[in-house]
Amino acid sequence: MKNVYLFNAESGEYAATAPYDDKNPLPENGTLIEVPKVKKNQVAVFDRVNKVWTVKKDYRFTHKMLDTKNNILDIEDLGDIPADYKLITLEQAEALERQKYIEKLHITKYDFYTNFCAPAGISYDNLIKKVEELGMKPAWELCNHVYYGIIKPFFQELPIGKTEAEIIAIFEEIMAKSES
Repeated sequence: MKNVYLFNAESGEYAATAPYDDKNPLPENGTLIEVPKVKKNQVAVFDRVNKVWTVKKDYRFTHKMLDTKNNILDIEDLGDIPADYKLITLEQAEALERQKYIEKLHITKYDFYTNFCAPAGISYDNLIKKVEELGMKPAWELCNHVYYGIIKPFFQELPIGKTEAEIIAIFEEIMAKSES
């Protein structure tokens, strides 16, 4: 008994192998031409016009694309990614999304002072001096909220006695309370 190699009717992408009896008509989305071996991140695609299998790159389920503005995009098509995009793994995409999320965490200036500065014995006057010293005065004065991504250098300059993970957890906790 022979095998029939089935492919997606629209994309030509290999779908399955099934037993084939010559007594039955060949399915429209099937061929008797054997599917080529593929490696990781490759897929066999049947070309109906030329009646041949080709091997194309397939990153749809293992990678994402990063554009020139660091936007993470899903890969929807087979083949090479566009030249001006960077291929990243799903793990890298997840880490980058987490980093972007953390940078956007924000709390009020009051919450910042009462949760970080006051417990570490940093007076408001010393806080303002450090803000000015770090060149952050316009951001401090013009914004109602303190964004983690902007204030992060501040934590390295003042002895607040907390790890980065603890600081992020406090930002998240405060934000969760303010959103509920």
